[in-house]
Amino acid sequence: MADGNLNYLDLARRMDERGEMLPLVEVVSRLNPFVQDIVWKEGRLVTGDKFSRRTGLPGISKRAFNQGTPATKSRGDMVEEPCGMFSGLSKLDVSEAQLGGNELAVRLEEDEAFIESFGNVLEAEMFYGSQDVDARGFNGLFPRFEDPAGPAGQQLIDGDSDDATGDNNRTSIAIVGWGDKTVHGIVPKGKPGGLQRTDMGKQLVRDDAGLEFPGYVTSYEWTPGLAVKHYEFVARIANIHLEAMADAESPFLWEKLIEASSRIKSLDQVQGRIYMHRRLFALLRIQALRGVKNATLSYEHLDGSKRLVPHFDGMPIRITDGLSLAEKKIVGIP
Repeated sequence: MADGNLNYLDLARRMDERGEMLPLVEVVSRLNPFVQDIVWKEGRLVTGDKFSRRTGLPGISKRAFNQGTPATKSRGDMVEEPCGMFSGLSKLDVSEAQLGGNELAVRLEEDEAFIESFGNVLEAEMFYGSQDVDARGFNGLFPRFEDPAGPAGQQLIDGDSDDATGDNNRTSIAIVGWGDKTVHGIVPKGKPGGLQRTDMGKQLVRDDAGLEFPGYVTSYEWTPGLAVKHYEFVARIANIHLEAMADAESPFLWEKLIEASSRIKSLDQVQGRIYMHRRLFALLRIQALRGVKNATLSYEHLDGSKRLVPHFDGMPIRITDGLSLAEKKIVGIP
């Protein structure tokens, strides 16, 4: 737990008093640190969450002695954030599981493969998910931060350098201030948090030809969502062209990182994280090693871990494959 907020591990411990899901939770967090970064909160709806997003502050008046003050209030819009439903089904041949004499180890290995896949799918959905594209999922970060004229347009930064070419060979950097009042994951009301695994035991299952064989059947389900309560706690550097960034002497992207960091309203009482694709991070690291101006990478321990994690401007950098290298160019960013 950081700053009093619940991450995935904390939520699982609280929502499953018997601790049955804890081993799966630890595997997810180990294989995909992005999942562990997210602050999770139970929604008000069985399908997700509903809340008021503030769009204006209350007015404040000057007054003199014996003079009254007009009543004002903040302005806000009601927002409903849905959760998606993601599922998987494993059918493992009993004879295959018995190879080597340790059925449990073989089944755990299969569990780990499913868990890693779930983590990758969630990560991609958190960035690019859109119910307009697929109503079975949920709305991720970037569809909210792709219109320069929209309500979150001021959090968009153009990462296109002068010599960039092509429209669909681009990527983004995201900065997120995770917190239960800013940006957080959603667990549907009354449902357990995180990935749920159900062991359905030995059953007769069918192969592709319709023939039966004894197999271990395991089902997996996860119903996550995402709430962005304040746009000022997310910044997106879009339109980054990897080929243009290959110039290891250029401070261009470092300057954009500084600009994006300044767009985050505050890092107090939130978990600030920077997300970028591993190929882009490699370029930035090369620039830092070559002493490019403004290239200020530091390596620090995170949450008690013995492993050093790269930081920029006090925020850990998370290297992720969930960010695409084939984003379309966003036009009109000031």
